[in-house]
Amino acid sequence: MHGLLRKSFVVLASVVLLAGLFPGVLFAASDSGASKLVAGGAGGLVAQPSVSVQSASASATAKFNAIKTQTGFRPGACGWHSWDSPRPWGWTDCGAGCWYFAANVCSRMFGCYPSGISGYMLTNPGNFNKVGQLVDTKTANPSYSGVQDLMKKAYPGDVIQFRGGPSGYAGTAPYRQHTAIVESVDGNGVRIYQHTDKAHVTSTYYSWSSFYNSYLDFDVMTSWNKGITLYHYKDYAAKYPEFVPMTIADGVYTIHASNNNSMAFDISGGSTATGANVQLWDSNLSGAQQFRFTRQGDGSYIIANVKSGCVFDVWNGASANGTNIQQWGIHYGDNQRFYVEDGGSGLVRLRSKSAGKYIDVRGNLMARGTNIQLWEGNGSTAQKFRLAAYREAGSVTSVADGVYSIKSAGNTGLVLDVEYWSKSDRGNVSLYQNLNHGNQQFRFRKFADGTYS
Repeated sequence: MHGLLRKSFVVLASVVLLAGLFPGVLFAASDSGASKLVAGGAGGLVAQPSVSVQSASASATAKFNAIKTQTGFRPGACGWHSWDSPRPWGWTDCGAGCWYFAANVCSRMFGCYPSGISGYMLTNPGNFNKVGQLVDTKTANPSYSGVQDLMKKAYPGDVIQFRGGPSGYAGTAPYRQHTAIVESVDGNGVRIYQHTDKAHVTSTYYSWSSFYNSYLDFDVMTSWNKGITLYHYKDYAAKYPEFVPMTIADGVYTIHASNNNSMAFDISGGSTATGANVQLWDSNLSGAQQFRFTRQGDGSYIIANVKSGCVFDVWNGASANGTNIQQWGIHYGDNQRFYVEDGGSGLVRLRSKSAGKYIDVRGNLMARGTNIQLWEGNGSTAQKFRLAAYREAGSVTSVADGVYSIKSAGNTGLVLDVEYWSKSDRGNVSLYQNLNHGNQQFRFRKFADGTYS
């Protein structure tokens, strides 16, 4: 009789998959082009989000904006008097200070600064690499498109050194030269942060035509070589990692540490009170560990705890490293909005809209009660997490026909394995190290009634 029966199964949520024998077992497709359902934490299949790429570093922009709020760096300020005490590097008055100003900005952004300028070059770039250089001579001017192409490579904090410019800049021909900082770049132009000839800090947006024709103004001194050079801090990517915003399906997820699937985000004590702390705890799939992600119009997400209805909240809207993440009643402020970003290898990062910093496991400590906080982006595993879509036990899901390995969510290095490659009835199936062998791969075929063989 056994040979006459169709051996079929309903694919259930991971917590009851295969009649509950392997809690948290997930599917990973083997066939090319098959469904991208991959191993996640306990509680369900990981949703693979669609991705849209942005080119700016949010953490660098946030740092830049923070510098601009400091006394002496605010647009309109006279730049020397409160940067440092004593005045930095021989500063003597409130004029002719473009390079000193730029060096101070670099020091705050990167912890170092280039030294020495000569015309359109830095004589000692130090930790800054030359991105590109365009030279203007009596017989050849950099093209408009060439300048555009160069500046579109710029990031917040990059240094521009050039000779040329409006006659109002400090110095007389042939020494009229200028140092400035790139604040931001978009498709239509560039914003420049600088100390001007009027001895004040300015933050000015230039369209590409005004940047080329008025700001650089290469033809002012036709008898002298002029040009522009763009410099970029060499360890920029490590200090201010790029972000890749993601769109994930609205729904309930559990949030797991990237280097330990058995640890998950948890509301302390299962509390429903505002101000209750967000911490790391053993994964248990309780309501205190279930979080509903709801996408907002700006692409950010509100993250609400299923049990309490309260949402992730950056304490007091602060932005300092170590600022606590708590739960609070929803008010849709920026300190309750988080961008989901690609952390690579199926992981995500969660960036605060208000602070520009990342949700972070304090000290990357995998222990009960470890605090969840904000910290500037550093690309570490403490800032990367695995989202697992949560489904109630017994709910039915669907996978595409194809060949899959079936991984344990508790240890994704383990998969279902037909022992000794058995082809016999009643051959045993167990968990074993993933060797990508044929006895660890299973072909799923869906029937019209929703069951699988």
